[in-house]
Amino acid sequence: MQWRIIFCEQPHDLAGEIGKLSSSFELVRLAADMPRVEAMALLQKAHVFHNPSESWRVTPELLRACPNLLYCSPDGAGYDAIDVQACSEHGICVANQSGLNAPTVAEFAVSVMLAHAHRLNQADRAMRRDRAWTRLAFTGRDLWESTVGVIGFGNIGSRVGEICMKGFSMRVLAYDPWIAPERLLAAGAEAVSLDELLRRADVVTIHLPLTDQTRGIIGAVEIAKMKSGSLLITTSRGGVVNEDALAKALKNGHLGGAGVDVWSQEPPPLDHPLLKLEEVIATPHIAGSTEQGYEAVAVGAAEQIVMAFEGQRPPRMVNPDVWPAFLARLTEVRQCAC
Repeated sequence: MQWRIIFCEQPHDLAGEIGKLSSSFELVRLAADMPRVEAMALLQKAHVFHNPSESWRVTPELLRACPNLLYCSPDGAGYDAIDVQACSEHGICVANQSGLNAPTVAEFAVSVMLAHAHRLNQADRAMRRDRAWTRLAFTGRDLWESTVGVIGFGNIGSRVGEICMKGFSMRVLAYDPWIAPERLLAAGAEAVSLDELLRRADVVTIHLPLTDQTRGIIGAVEIAKMKSGSLLITTSRGGVVNEDALAKALKNGHLGGAGVDVWSQEPPPLDHPLLKLEEVIATPHIAGSTEQGYEAVAVGAAEQIVMAFEGQRPPRMVNPDVWPAFLARLTEVRQCAC
């Protein structure tokens, strides 16, 4: 039997990676400019929906229209485009690629810290703009032995902490209510409350998924608690940080800078207030965008899809309780195809 995979965007060769493992899959791309009627016709025949987009979120309405769907997966760790509860109710397996591109995203976060600390973005812009400055205007600050606050100490956040500790002898404060304090301490971090982290950190870097619990977790009240002149970096998901509150804190001089890779609307509009500020390094959700990062995610996604359709539970399954129902539906579809 041929299983049909529909995917929105795939920067690495998912078809090639799956082809190395199995000949039982057909892959079809859901083009961004495809008419909705045509796209729905494809999805209604799909068994797998990989990397759903903002335009094609996995909602209860979509699931009701796609009775053949058995498996959904994002092209990374975040799965906020997939209604996991609705998938579970329909016996659909959801598995993400958590941790596979963690080194890539961690490197990016640290590179933004370095760029801000040494004012690389302001210096680069000034060099290209005019000569009405002196180089003393770009005096930076060392990361060495400063304090970083990591909000979300999972695969990415813990890697950021490791780089900061070993590379710059930084003190690492960690806030993650979903991880036992003992695990944070074992990784060399100091487990603290969110308030304490915000008060003490010279750099705050955020590595949280977007959920009902984390949406807007960093707003005006939280930003006001941060140290004067400190940096805020977010490479997790748009919506975790209140962008208007961040812009105001930068405009009034409370914060020294920000690195924003994820946005509530992607890409953000050209007149977005954060894009008008010199203190902001703005990027279009590229923290995981390296050849190695894309390859790791594609390989992991392919392995999990093939495993699931061979009846083996994927290691990064988001809704493990649905596994028996998924297996029952998988068997039913196979029998109907015979």
